[in-house]
Amino acid sequence: MSSVLANSVSGLLAFQQALNVTSNNVSNAATTGYSVEQINLAEALGQSTASGYYGNGVNVQSVTRAYDETLAAQVRTSQSSYSAFNTLATYAANIDNMLSSTSTGLTAALQTFTNALQTVSTSPTSTANRQVLISDANALVQQLQSYQSQLQTAGQNIEQAIGDNVTQINTIAKSIAQLNSQISAAEQGTGQTPNQLLDQRDNLVDQLSQYV
Repeated sequence: MSSVLANSVSGLLAFQQALNVTSNNVSNAATTGYSVEQINLAEALGQSTASGYYGNGVNVQSVTRAYDETLAAQVRTSQSSYSAFNTLATYAANIDNMLSSTSTGLTAALQTFTNALQTVSTSPTSTANRQVLISDANALVQQLQSYQSQLQTAGQNIEQAIGDNVTQINTIAKSIAQLNSQISAAEQGTGQTPNQLLDQRDNLVDQLSQYV
């Protein structure tokens, strides 16, 4: 009778912990970076008797995360590529808008200057036409100087963004190193994986992939 009670109690305790895991999953359904956990049960070591081995119920072997390293690596690679191309597209669009504007773009300024130059070539003795050509030439020079100033500003903004990103990368890397130490200590102490710390580290690595 005692073995029957012991087996029943082991089952109740195991499924009580399983309910705790399920409850935790439900509670963290909207938590960013949370990996769904699952409980792993194993048959308890049997008791040897003259008649053979009798089961001793069930034990909780571990609580692990539903996490795939290969898929996570692919996601991070995609995030890194997206961030790179998105940054390039943003800066390229700004330059394109600056140069291709129908009113203030380079094409309009060049076309105006070319028209004035052609007018002077057909009437080289016209003082008015020559004055228009000089005026349009000055306007083109000012436009090019404006482009140079805007490009220099864009370059400075890029340098500032790189500096800010490096600072952010160093901060995240430091946090990852600290978590690695905590994870190592936790695993050595219990032999089990500290799922919460692993989730925190993976979340930081995901953030890092957006910068590197």
